[in-house]
Amino acid sequence: MRKAVLKLALIGLAVVSPTAAGERFGAYQRTIAGHGPIAVQFGPGGDLYVLEQDRHRVVVYDAEGTPRRTLGTFGSDPGQLQRPAGLAVATDGSVFVSDTGNQRIVRFDPDGRGGGVWGSFGTGDGQFRAPRGLAVTDARIYVADSANHRIQVFDRDARFITAFGGYGTGPGQFIEPVAVAIAGDGSVLVTEAGNSRVQVFDPDGQPRATWGDWGFFPGTFSRPGAIAVHGERVYVVDQGNHRVQVFDLAGTVQYEFGLHALRPRQGEGHLHYPDAVAISADGSQAVVGEYFEDRVQVFGRETAEEAERRRRIYRPVISAAAPHFGPRCDVQDELLAVSSPEAQQVLLYDIRPPDPILVHSFGRLGTGSGQFLAPDAVLLEPKARRLLVADTGNRRLNAFHLDHDAQADIKHRPGLSRMARSLDLATASGPDGAPVSAAALAGGPERSVYLLSRATAEVLLLDGNWKVRQRFGGYGTAAGSFRNPSDLALSPDGQRLYVVDAGNHRVQIFDPQGAPLGSFGQRGTRPGQFLQPFGIAIAADGTVFVSDVDLHRIGAFSPEGTPLHNWGGRGIGAGQFLRPRGLDVDPAGRVMVVDHGNHRIQIFNQKGGFLRAFGPRLFVLPTREATVQEE
Repeated sequence: MRKAVLKLALIGLAVVSPTAAGERFGAYQRTIAGHGPIAVQFGPGGDLYVLEQDRHRVVVYDAEGTPRRTLGTFGSDPGQLQRPAGLAVATDGSVFVSDTGNQRIVRFDPDGRGGGVWGSFGTGDGQFRAPRGLAVTDARIYVADSANHRIQVFDRDARFITAFGGYGTGPGQFIEPVAVAIAGDGSVLVTEAGNSRVQVFDPDGQPRATWGDWGFFPGTFSRPGAIAVHGERVYVVDQGNHRVQVFDLAGTVQYEFGLHALRPRQGEGHLHYPDAVAISADGSQAVVGEYFEDRVQVFGRETAEEAERRRRIYRPVISAAAPHFGPRCDVQDELLAVSSPEAQQVLLYDIRPPDPILVHSFGRLGTGSGQFLAPDAVLLEPKARRLLVADTGNRRLNAFHLDHDAQADIKHRPGLSRMARSLDLATASGPDGAPVSAAALAGGPERSVYLLSRATAEVLLLDGNWKVRQRFGGYGTAAGSFRNPSDLALSPDGQRLYVVDAGNHRVQIFDPQGAPLGSFGQRGTRPGQFLQPFGIAIAADGTVFVSDVDLHRIGAFSPEGTPLHNWGGRGIGAGQFLRPRGLDVDPAGRVMVVDHGNHRIQIFNQKGGFLRAFGPRLFVLPTREATVQEE
């Protein structure tokens, strides 16, 4: 499949020609501010529906962009939502929302009242694991059940009809389906983030066609997201390439719109990890939602010549020297490891110089040995001279041997790593038969590994031979259960395992065998409270640091969970964040935070004093004027 990239790229370059006739979207019109817009949809009356994940609600705007009403509040009761991810508006005005945090679908009546809910956590018919995109016809409801790698189909009364898909790379299989749309002839179009493609099915789920592959040329994708069909055109959000691509119904690329934002907060037609797209009924407007930037941009039509004039001014520069960091990092001794999912690579930095130096990078797209489909969690084991990498798309845990010499000159070393072993996580299925995922890793005694599986909401303890010796957790709200767990860390003395239970807004503490010892945190914005906790790290003295994606801050806690202090806030300056995620503490006691939305890693002392930052130059420059604290 991957060998087709070059061929598709050449075809795409031939199609996206400045001489192509007709009008297209691309003329920026205005911006609507939001709070984590993750999905957009036009309603039957022309109103714009925007699903705000951070506020757990749908906001309805009129044609002028003025908010008219909201649907939903935070919670788990009927009509309430928790971190929703998908939206569809039926022709009768009914609104359907993928209530991802509650693992269900919520329906609102045309008058805005909560009209019903269905679904629960699991793998059975009518159950979900991270439901996302939705599509609604007069007779059916299609749901992208992303972590179960399938599409479920229901009638309009929420009765289960069928499901199709299953994990894999072949026709009719999926790796993380995220969005679904219905064409005029009833065809079902599905985007897959993991396989970087669009698949087309008949209404009953039989495969008809497949188009796309991983890449940055026209016709290829980097984590495609939302999809919309309007007339004879298909609009696909190409998230990692910061654009919207437009195809005909046969999958031939026609053009693209949206310019890659190179400067922090750049807008007015520039896109930064777009998530959502919708086309107005009359075809005069396209709206694009950007979760990272808290905004929805509205585009009008322009001629091909006008689009080409703009692109002559804007010439994107692709630089391997300034990669976008993934959500997680790990620090051991003088090395920092961080994934770069967009490049399908893992990066190693030597953190001893004032500005860390990239000494090694490895990986490429694929399913073979040493190849990746979205590398994520990393774990350095310097005594064993190895690095563990969780490959989420391939559902594997990989071990790489590191030929690292701390006494050698600090420079880039191409041959530093080599593949050592791999574990197919399908062999460690959960109680319901669902394969585990590797959302986070933590090192245990005698080369054992704690593996956090978000898909099955549990923690697995693997021994030195990667055999499952213990597992605990499960989906729920009780002590010892999890909802959307995101990270874990073992205390320096090895006696406490801390797990970030994001969906329950808490951190849970366990003994090494998985017995609950306590928890701390609750939903809120005050010290010691969380809105969306994500990463966790523990200093040598036992101080616990937790990142909060929605509050854009880091909180420090005692080993028992007593709040000590916090720092941060939304922004681009030194000590400010845009949706911080993974973090770790180095041997010198410095706290290193993946400032994910700002494409950089910031380094602090344990009181939150800013020390320095590294990453792409334009995102690091705003920190240079800061008063650097003593290390």
